[in-house]
Amino acid sequence: MPIGVDSVHCPLLLWAAKLGHWIARCAGCLFALVTLSLSSQPTLAAGSLGKVVFYLDRGGPVVRLDRVPQSEGVRAILALYALENGAGCEGKNEQGLVKCALTKGLGLGANCSEEHIRFVRTWFPKTANLTWRWNERWNGDARNPGALETLCYGQPDTASWQNIWEIIRVDVSSDVVTVDAIVSGGSQHGRTRARYVTSYRIGQHEITELTSNTKVLESSQKSIFEGR
Repeated sequence: MPIGVDSVHCPLLLWAAKLGHWIARCAGCLFALVTLSLSSQPTLAAGSLGKVVFYLDRGGPVVRLDRVPQSEGVRAILALYALENGAGCEGKNEQGLVKCALTKGLGLGANCSEEHIRFVRTWFPKTANLTWRWNERWNGDARNPGALETLCYGQPDTASWQNIWEIIRVDVSSDVVTVDAIVSGGSQHGRTRARYVTSYRIGQHEITELTSNTKVLESSQKSIFEGR
């Protein structure tokens, strides 16, 4: 007859069982959040703007930068989105930085790398409002030391909370770029989904925000470990 953990009185085995349970929960955070995101995507098709350049598929993240002009300005806007929330992030590199599919596709290495931060800082004079995290840091001077570094998303896929882009659409019309993106966030304390539709003008040396609209699609105190 198999011996259950509860019948074992060895403190070391009990501690190991608890540790294994905690690791399993953390590893399931991103899976649970992605599953919830994928189950919701069909309701977002109506009224969506632009071409899909990033989305979460059941087989993993998909990056399609070939669908939009490969200008430095467009790259910088997408680099900003990768900075603010996770875009296909999984694991870390040797320096401890999170590896994210969109950031890699842009040729900027790992998320929050010096190259990534420097590229966004070169184009954006202000910190953007693309996340509900740390709203006191919105609209700050992006060129101040630490302004972008403290906003940059560094959560690995095993973290107990996640903020991830489900899908990013881009429309380019001359020097105006409109981004329509859905973000999901969650932890054991609740979950939120929101849609950001933002227009930018690409200038010769910087990018400025023209319009911004945010709509909360879902907000719940239910843990992402629970079903819908």
